[in-house]
Amino acid sequence: MTPWMQFRLWYRKSSPSGRLGAFTAIGIVVSLLIASIAIAPSDDETGDTALVAGQNGETVAGGSLDGTGTGTVDGGASGATAGAGGASRPGGSTAAGSAGSAAGGSGGGGSTALTASDRGVTPREIKVGFMLQNAAGLDKAGFSTGQRGDGAKYINALAAWASKEGVVGRKIVPVARYTDPTSVEDQAAACRAMVDDAKVFAVVDTASMLDTASMDCVTNRSKGDTPMVHSVMWSTDWQKRSGGNDVSYQAAVDRISITWARDLAAAGWLTPGAVVGILGDKCPATQPTVTGVLAPALKAKGAKEVVFGLHDCDIQSVASQPPNIVTEFRLRGVTHVLMTSNFVVGQIFTSTAASQGYKPKYATSDWFLNTSDQTAKNFDPNQFDGAIGIASFGTMLVQSGKAPYPGWETCSKVATDAGLPGIRPDDPASTEILTLCDNFILLLEAIKRAGPNPTRAGWRAGVQQLGQRTSTLFGRSVFAPGKFTGSDFVHTIQWQAGCRCWKSISDFRPAAA
Repeated sequence: MTPWMQFRLWYRKSSPSGRLGAFTAIGIVVSLLIASIAIAPSDDETGDTALVAGQNGETVAGGSLDGTGTGTVDGGASGATAGAGGASRPGGSTAAGSAGSAAGGSGGGGSTALTASDRGVTPREIKVGFMLQNAAGLDKAGFSTGQRGDGAKYINALAAWASKEGVVGRKIVPVARYTDPTSVEDQAAACRAMVDDAKVFAVVDTASMLDTASMDCVTNRSKGDTPMVHSVMWSTDWQKRSGGNDVSYQAAVDRISITWARDLAAAGWLTPGAVVGILGDKCPATQPTVTGVLAPALKAKGAKEVVFGLHDCDIQSVASQPPNIVTEFRLRGVTHVLMTSNFVVGQIFTSTAASQGYKPKYATSDWFLNTSDQTAKNFDPNQFDGAIGIASFGTMLVQSGKAPYPGWETCSKVATDAGLPGIRPDDPASTEILTLCDNFILLLEAIKRAGPNPTRAGWRAGVQQLGQRTSTLFGRSVFAPGKFTGSDFVHTIQWQAGCRCWKSISDFRPAAA
């Protein structure tokens, strides 16, 4: 039976909700596969259209499109506008980030004359780009990922909140753009919109800019040279390409790997002599970590053998190759499976394993955020019941009877003060704007450490002076010289079929790396 025949068989047997979950997930996470392919951005922009901000097509107050594809702002922080080619109606989702401490305030001005110290900085303003996710392919198919539709209004509220007391004596001028994470072309256009057209000082993203060539376009010191705080981080080596511009609360995947192996062994999940299968991909931003970091760490903790079940790095392979990996794992006697691929692969793998009567033990981590209820909800419950996760991610804390990470209250007050609905840390619909808030505050704190006349070099130095902070989604995070990612404490979580959800089952402990 060919892979496509296997996929069609799965499609016929799957429930409507299962198919909806799978195809919704495909639209979201194909970007994470595309993200790992280091290809040059396409120059073909024939499909680009000017973006009008807002879920229902409303124009954002205070803004206009200037003909270049980039949104401009009339009156500074009074209105974020959307810009740039390729994006249509918003509808994406994210999985990361959240709120930190109060941001206002400044340390700027004083007796020091304020100057136009760098791109996007004037004596009165700092221009910041904000990225919202627009999964255009999903919208055209009639699917919704359930995020709130007031993202652009919330960006206005964040800018007004930060500008009230001033950021190093200046107000924040927001430039917002909806970007399609499933389109390499649109992400390339987003880079040009922010760096070349709007000429922003920095960019705040959730998970809309994922293509590695486009990320390089924004952050690489020899290209866009733009600070970017976002919520999808590959390896530490990959991050180094930016020279310090690429910053995230989520741990780099090599750091995740070392902690993961340590804690699976300590929990008794990884038993001596286990044959471990790694379910992942062959993408260049991730495969070297799978083969060069995770596999050796598992062997060092007692794994007898590590079998690689890596699908090719394209959307067709996401759908067609997992059934073959199930067969390979079963025939080679794999007893334990670690998921390092996206949740579409996980869903197809678990349903195929059930159909073959094959039931290994499963483990996940924050790699591809398979520690989220949203990503795991359509995994086969009989297969996945009892699965273990090693995570910093904390959206399951409330349903586990524990206090959520602190800081979300600040982000919620920004919303309610602007007349918008409040934010709850356990509300999946608010994940994107909570992430924007969290990442924006991190950006501001580094700006305030860059002196009264901030520069991008000063910002990069400022990040390394932040020390310990708390992310509303990833918890305690330490930024230090040479360290640009967080998630420095983890807990053990377990997936329970009864609620189709994760529960935290341990206290927090320091990550291994």
